[in-house]
Amino acid sequence: MELENRRKNSTLKGFSLIELVLAVSIVATALILFIGIFFAMFRASQKGVDLTAGTVVAESVLNQYLYDQQEKTGGLPVNLTDNSGSPYTGTTSLNKTIFTYEITCQDTDSTDLKRLDVQVWWWQSDATRQDNKEGYGKLHVKLTRMVFTRSKMAIIPAN
Repeated sequence: MELENRRKNSTLKGFSLIELVLAVSIVATALILFIGIFFAMFRASQKGVDLTAGTVVAESVLNQYLYDQQEKTGGLPVNLTDNSGSPYTGTTSLNKTIFTYEITCQDTDSTDLKRLDVQVWWWQSDATRQDNKEGYGKLHVKLTRMVFTRSKMAIIPAN
């Protein structure tokens, strides 16, 4: 009886077990959500870095291809032939990542313009495969460039 009187007269109040469990579960849920958001942001950031690297490789490969074609002809005009049936392919690496690329050249309505397309894939060895990395989307970049193939001197009329 004396114990019951002490409990009634006591001014100290504590948390009940249900309140404690509820508070811990709310904090745990919030913590799990924040960790999930952090990893989603990290994955998106990494994908941006990878797409930038793929774009840099695509630009580099396309510029090297154009330079090589100009070297074959001794400069302008660039002698580009339609190779859409059998594209030029190869591999290169950047930051320990192997990139596979494919360059196609297509004729346009104008005889002086050629359309160059370059596609770059990474994380797989076969350029025909377009596998997805889970939660990442397609790992490829495609760039297109229109190239003027006539010599500048052929455009300027002779006086």
